Amino acid sequence: MTSRAAGRRLFRTVLFTDIVGSTQLAAELGDRRWRRTVSAHNAAIRRELRRHRGQEVDTAGDGFFAIFENPTDALRCAVAAVAAAHSLGLGIRAGLHTGEVEPTGAKYGGIAVHIGARLLALAGPREAIVSNTVRELVAGSGHEFEDRGVHQLKGVPGDWHVYALVMPRFEEGVALVSVDDDELRAVAGRRQRLLVIGLMAVIAVLALALFGAYSAISRAPPTITGPDAIVAFAATGTSAVAGWSVGRGPADIALADNFMWVASTDAGTLTRIDVQSGSSASFGQVGARPSGVVLADGRVWVTDRYSSQLAVLDTRQGGLLARLDIHAIALAPAAGGALWAVDDLGERLIVLDTQTQSQLTELPLPAPAGPTDIAVTSEATWVAAPRAHAVFRADPQANTVVAVPVDVDDVRLVAAAGDDVWVASPSTDRVARIEAVGGRVAVRSEVCDTPVALAPTPDALWVACAGDHSLWRIDRGGEVKLRIALDGVPSAVVAAGDRVWVALRAD
Repeated sequence: MTSRAAGRRLFRTVLFTDIVGSTQLAAELGDRRWRRTVSAHNAAIRRELRRHRGQEVDTAGDGFFAIFENPTDALRCAVAAVAAAHSLGLGIRAGLHTGEVEPTGAKYGGIAVHIGARLLALAGPREAIVSNTVRELVAGSGHEFEDRGVHQLKGVPGDWHVYALVMPRFEEGVALVSVDDDELRAVAGRRQRLLVIGLMAVIAVLALALFGAYSAISRAPPTITGPDAIVAFAATGTSAVAGWSVGRGPADIALADNFMWVASTDAGTLTRIDVQSGSSASFGQVGARPSGVVLADGRVWVTDRYSSQLAVLDTRQGGLLARLDIHAIALAPAAGGALWAVDDLGERLIVLDTQTQSQLTELPLPAPAGPTDIAVTSEATWVAAPRAHAVFRADPQANTVVAVPVDVDDVRLVAAAGDDVWVASPSTDRVARIEAVGGRVAVRSEVCDTPVALAPTPDALWVACAGDHSLWRIDRGGEVKLRIALDGVPSAVVAAGDRVWVALRAD
């Protein structure tokens, strides 16, 4: 098999932000208050990057450089970041451009990055300046822009027509959120008083602690929950029944034959868990940032959409069988030894032979599609296409791809079980059930905040939501049957038998 060619270029949207007038503000606040202000600012920006599927590339002082797979997410993040900073009493600015970038490890370079940085310099407080490329790509998305004329960007050839994203109306006179020294001294005084009370309480509790030590030794250790873990729940309960620690940033999970495979993007690892014995092992030859995993034909297929690679591993030993130069944002196994991959950059479907790891065929998707997820039923292959405001139904035998309207905006998730196809929208908090035969929408229902993963069963659907850190179970009629509070941000979910497993990452 071939390795990825050096210098592979990716089509992405770059976002730059920084605090306007930071030098003067730092001088006015002093080092201590400025550090606290920057810390609050950084936390707010990172929160919005996570919510809008942005990847933080670099942070320098009070500025951020992030990258997005589509310009709509980047624009929404820019608006949310400006609003979040404004609520802290800070005026930030943003610059956005869409073009080809060159990945180098965890960094990105290329002319598109330089253009984004130059556009940032044109923005004022609470402004986001975008290139004409961004404006054209999001036409029809509801975003409005003000013409800011033609400019020459330092170090970039040619003239550039730029626009300002129309922002919501911001309240004037928002005070800077910070803690002054008097308040810090008051807090310190309260802490000293609490410390004295605490020491007295410790003496009283120590006897009870020693008394209970013996019984505590014989108790089973607590179930692992929280970020960077896989947590199992009973299908009818709200308390975790098992848990395993995995690599940082678990992004996807797959389950078969009592073995669970977990792709951890931030750690760059694949973890195999024996759900019966509880033992686990980690493998590191699955790409720099593995983002998806499926099991097909006795093999583990791991996609790294950041480096456009697909790794194939043996399920017994976890040994690397092949590494393919294929960009896939999502994978789905099918009957007959086929594996479907959806390429969001090329806006196409790829069908692979699971035995030979070779490409059988491909189907182009009607542009613009912006595919984000894929599911396979006995009748067809289903693709979430948010830019087309629809779900595509692909028939490889007839070589056709048709749009199925679902009357749900921004559908980004699709999953299938039996004759049911479920779709979900993270931005509208809605799910819909489609009948696989005929494509009729049978049920639409509101669910938890920001659904990010689906796990259908023959009689229900599990929905994991990142916004409120919850896991819901709804029946085929859309009625909520169970709500589970989670100790982290869910990123993937799988259900089998009387168990459901959810991957949790950090905030």
